[in-house]
Amino acid sequence: MIKYYICKYFINAMHSMDNIQRNAHRHTFALTISMEKKTNGTHMVTFGDLDELTRRYLAQYNGAYLNGLTQFQGVYPSVEWMAEVFFDDLEIIFRENGWNCLQLEVFDNPLNVCIVSNQILLPSENPEKMTQLSVRVLEEGKKYRSMLNRLMEENW
Repeated sequence: MIKYYICKYFINAMHSMDNIQRNAHRHTFALTISMEKKTNGTHMVTFGDLDELTRRYLAQYNGAYLNGLTQFQGVYPSVEWMAEVFFDDLEIIFRENGWNCLQLEVFDNPLNVCIVSNQILLPSENPEKMTQLSVRVLEEGKKYRSMLNRLMEENW
């Protein structure tokens, strides 16, 4: 059994497709973070402390023009790139404090989400996409089992 916490955060930020700040548009990005406590007996901060660390980390993005930040220099700060940057940074913060960052979802609107995870098939805010992904994974599994069975028959 996997037991984990899910927390939601919001960031108000802006970005532009052409790297010109006057052409920037605003978003209220929603982030959903799935996390679990490590069980290896290391020093662990409380959930409330981890929440505060997460809020402090995300504060650097609140109200920011993302194109102007170092972590987005030379790239368009898309929801996909943001999710990777946030996940990589939060994974380090969590690990250093006795937690695992399992999954991060970044929404730039209610219908568009980018999910970054180091686990497979965690529940999502978007059940339809998770169902589609589950079906695809199962279909791929059937294909590989079939290939494996054929190889085993040929080599026996």
